[in-house]
Amino acid sequence: MEQRFEFLKMGVSAAGVATVTLNRPPENALNREMIEELGIFFEQIASSQELRAVVLTGANGHFSSGADMATLASLKPGEEFQRFSRSTILAFDQISDLRIPVIAAIQGRCQGGGNGLAMACHFRVADSTATFGQTNVRLGLCPGFGGTQRLARRVGKSQALRLCLTGDLIDAEEAYLLGLVDVLVADDQNVLAEALAIATRIAGHSRRAVAKIIELVVEGSRMPWSKGWAYEAAAYGELSESPEFRESLAAWRHEQFPEPVE
Repeated sequence: MEQRFEFLKMGVSAAGVATVTLNRPPENALNREMIEELGIFFEQIASSQELRAVVLTGANGHFSSGADMATLASLKPGEEFQRFSRSTILAFDQISDLRIPVIAAIQGRCQGGGNGLAMACHFRVADSTATFGQTNVRLGLCPGFGGTQRLARRVGKSQALRLCLTGDLIDAEEAYLLGLVDVLVADDQNVLAEALAIATRIAGHSRRAVAKIIELVVEGSRMPWSKGWAYEAAAYGELSESPEFRESLAAWRHEQFPEPVE
């Protein structure tokens, strides 16, 4: 990608894994420009044939502390806050709707809108320094970037209510037990390295199958069971016709039934 961003740093590995780093010192607070850049980036890569996975992380020892307070102070109460929330949710939806896996690599603060951003990713890897929370109630606000909706779907209604109503912060271990974090790395491991290792393993699989699995889980979770399993069965049949599966089947047959050497 040739476009340059002010608040995002990017690199791509030989395996087709992009590392996208939030870079707005000191704690990567989300202002309008950074949110716009995220939306543009993920919209542009939606049709990429080169990228196989994305790892989203933060610089400066933090993922993101949430919405930038200076940005909030500049908004006129009421309609401007609503527009800011809606535009941010749409930008985050560019991530959750992507058919390329996006993995959040989290350390330090992951709070408020930062937590909303992490939840928009397909799954989350964190180390022991990470802290999570929806602290908006401390300001007299509700979460505004999809926080209530995504959190309830991640951890259940009662736990989402507890976290949103108290504004309490939780550590990475509790977040892992609740299901907010999917992989918790040991203290002697590097969270970015672990996320990249997972992304690289995924990148080695069939791009077609990976995209279809994301589609099945994301879209199927919104369907009743009777429609979801039919959707899955249709995809199973569709992928059985793919070149990747046919090659795998041919390789298996050759291994099981090798041709005799004359």
